Amino acid sequence: MRTIVARYWAIPLFQRMFVGAAWSVAGSGLARLLALASTVVVARLLGVANFGQLVMLQSTLGMFGVFAGLGLGVVATKFAAELKVRDPVRLGKILSLVQRTAIVGGALIALALALSSNAIATLIIHIPHLASLIALASVSVFFLTLDGYNNSALLGFEAIKQSVLGALVAGLLSIPLSIALTWSYGLQGAVMGVVLASILQCGISHWVLSQVLKKHNIKHEYLSLGEWKVLRDYALPALL
Repeated sequence: MRTIVARYWAIPLFQRMFVGAAWSVAGSGLARLLALASTVVVARLLGVANFGQLVMLQSTLGMFGVFAGLGLGVVATKFAAELKVRDPVRLGKILSLVQRTAIVGGALIALALALSSNAIATLIIHIPHLASLIALASVSVFFLTLDGYNNSALLGFEAIKQSVLGALVAGLLSIPLSIALTWSYGLQGAVMGVVLASILQCGISHWVLSQVLKKHNIKHEYLSLGEWKVLRDYALPALL
């Protein structure tokens, strides 16, 4: 058995896959434990009815987040993995295009959610007083879209350790804030916590990605519309 393990461990690709998978599993497990602990506390503070409304609001954000992402994560991961060594200049152009598309897409979907918040709260959820909170929470759609781009690019660079550590730091910072806001302001505070958590996640993942790009000597180049076909060929099918 040891001989087999040693034989596979001598293969660089196997080492990279194993280490990446180990960090991914460990990070996912810790993140879920932190989320569970936070959810238990928030649920106790809010009570059954308000916690149910928070869950419905988060489900709405998740649905809009799918459209805001525009399938761009696939593009960022694929081309970062493929071009980081072979053609860093082209990669910079593609990442620039994907990043700016994520900014525009995230902003438009967040705006659409904010403008339709009254209709969603009244006609779909049937809880009219949630309209203002849905509009407030729409801000998080924008930041989570950019965070998704950042982490997808980090995955392509095989910077899974950095991505996981960044997410854990964001969680450790945002959970106490969310609990404190919920304790002070109830359901409104919990929604404010969701927004602040998304801002922290995005800010930290952006910083981590900037360090990885600097390490690989890759810059977000000028916006190159000549690379628009990558959106058509990869992002659109992923979104669909």
